[in-house]
Amino acid sequence: MTDINTKKIKRIDHQTKTIYFEPDVIKKVTGSRLSSILGRSSYDTPFKVACDMAKIYSEYESSIYTEAGNTLEPVMRSYLRSNADELLRSELGLLPEDIIGVEEPISSVVCNYDHFKDVEIFGGMVDGYVVVNGKRAAVLEIKTSSREQDWVNLTTGTRTAIPEGYLLQTGLYSKLSGLKKVVFVAGFLRKNHYDDPHTWSPNKNNCSVIVIDAPDVSKEMDEAKEWYHQHILNGVTPQWTERDEDIVCGIQEEFQPLEPSVQDLMEQYAQLEDETSKYSEALKEISLIEKKKDSIKKILKPKLISMLEPGQDVITCSIEGFVFKLTNDTKNVIDEDKMKAEGVYDKYLVEKPSARLNVNRKASGTQEEVEQ
Repeated sequence: MTDINTKKIKRIDHQTKTIYFEPDVIKKVTGSRLSSILGRSSYDTPFKVACDMAKIYSEYESSIYTEAGNTLEPVMRSYLRSNADELLRSELGLLPEDIIGVEEPISSVVCNYDHFKDVEIFGGMVDGYVVVNGKRAAVLEIKTSSREQDWVNLTTGTRTAIPEGYLLQTGLYSKLSGLKKVVFVAGFLRKNHYDDPHTWSPNKNNCSVIVIDAPDVSKEMDEAKEWYHQHILNGVTPQWTERDEDIVCGIQEEFQPLEPSVQDLMEQYAQLEDETSKYSEALKEISLIEKKKDSIKKILKPKLISMLEPGQDVITCSIEGFVFKLTNDTKNVIDEDKMKAEGVYDKYLVEKPSARLNVNRKASGTQEEVEQ
C-alpha cells in the first residue's frame, strides 16, 4: 500500500533532485530508520526515509514475512520467559538467587507506536525487556529470519552474528532506555513455516538467544541528529538517486497531474542539452558516418533494382554479418503538377497554424531568444 500526500510539498526541484516540504507534522528517528538515514540499508535510501518522516510518501505492504514476525513475536517472548533460567542466567552473569523475568512491551495502540515519547528526535518501539529482580536489565529484540546464514559467525560457526541494521536499532533503544545489555531472540524459519506460522515452535535447534553488550551508537546518533536538522526540520529531502526514481515519479504524478510548467520543461530541456554537449564530437562523427551510409544507399538502390528479374519484387543479398533486402513496391501519391494544370490545386490549398521553436545556447552577457 502506498500513501502520497502532496499537500505538504512546496516544490520538486529536478535540478538538485530534492523535494521541499512543510515540516509541520513529522516523524522521529527510530531504530528501523537509523541505518537508512546513515546510508547503510540495502532496502531504503535516505531520500525514501525522509519522505516517510515528512509524511509525503510512505508504503507498507504486508507480506508472509511480516505476518510471520507479528504472529510469532509473542510465542518467542513466551519461550524466553519459560526458559529464562537456562538461556539467560549464565549469559547475564547472574547469581542463583537472582530472579529473571521478561516484561511485555507497551501496546502500540496505547503508546501510539512510540515507547520514548519524552525523547526529542529519537523514538521507536522495543519488543520488551529482560528484568532481573524486578528491574530492567536488558533490551529485548525479537527477530524471525529466513536467512539463517546472516546470523552465523564465520569464525566460530555459531549463530551469534547480528546484522548491522539490528545492532544500530538495539544500540539506539539501549541508549534511550539507559540499559547496557541487549538480548536477541532470533527464530529461523523455513518456507513452509511462512505459509502457516503456527506450525513453527521455538526450540534450541531453530532459535538462538544471543546476549551482547549494547553497541555504542553515540556517533551514529549525532550523525542522524545532524541529518534530521538539515533535512527534516529544514523541510528539504536529501538528493534522490536512481533507486528512488519510481518514488519520485509517483509523487510527481500526484503533485502535478497536469502538464509540467514551462519553467520545468525548459529546465529539463537545458539539462538534456548539457548532457548532449558532452558527446558533441562523437555525434559529429556519427553524423558524418550516417551521411556516407546514405550516399552509398543511393548508389546501391538502383543497382539492386536493375538486378530484379521480370515479375520479381524482392531481392536479397548478403555479406558476412549483414543482409541487404530491396523490396520494389508502388505507393499512391498526389500529383500536384496535374492538379495545378487542371486548376483545382488552389481550391484545396488551405492555411494551417504553424510554429517553430528554436533553442540556442546564449553567449556570455546576452539574452537568450526563443523563436516561436
